[in-house]
Amino acid sequence: MKRLQQPVSSAAKKQTLQWAAWTRQEEESFFTALRQVGKAFFADMVDDKYQYSCDDKDNRVHGWICSNPAVGFWMITPSDEFRTGGPIKQDLTSHVGPTTLSMFFSTHYAGDNLTIKLRDGEPWKKVFGPVLIYLNSVSVEEDALTLWEDAKEQMLIETQSWPYDFPLSEDFPHTDQRGTFLCAVGYLVVPPSAMLGLFADLILAIFADSVLICYAWL
Repeated sequence: MKRLQQPVSSAAKKQTLQWAAWTRQEEESFFTALRQVGKAFFADMVDDKYQYSCDDKDNRVHGWICSNPAVGFWMITPSDEFRTGGPIKQDLTSHVGPTTLSMFFSTHYAGDNLTIKLRDGEPWKKVFGPVLIYLNSVSVEEDALTLWEDAKEQMLIETQSWPYDFPLSEDFPHTDQRGTFLCAVGYLVVPPSAMLGLFADLILAIFADSVLICYAWL
């Protein structure tokens, strides 16, 4: 069992792969093998969920590969805009087991400031996601690590397709409802390692408050 994750990078688009639906027997066989391989892999080892942490900005695709049968299970997160704490907040990607996570908000590495706090009767709503659970497979004669390469290519397809056009919630802004950032005067010089955040106002720019809103990072 291999656990892998990859941040966003540039690459050419490819056609979305179509996978036939599994039968119930195939699903049971896969998850049985997944548990068995996980137990064998971690025998006489200490495993901890905090070993699988990374910055939110780098958490675009992560998951597991089962070598027999050769199947990959991936969590793809096309955008960081709905996560809390900013792009350099660390969070979990996987649990022991193996268990794949999609963390929308948490107090990991941050504390109580990033919990959702609402006054009595205070209305609040927010769209988390969408995220993609992606399964792929190859024959037993093929290298199982090709599943990782395929998952990274699928991640690029999803990030380049953001924002999705299928969400029906009125609180999820589509492409024609989103603005464009322009520097009207002079030049905006941003070092390669820096990130620029866009917020509705200065108050919302406080990370502790960002649990209640969505925001953009460039």
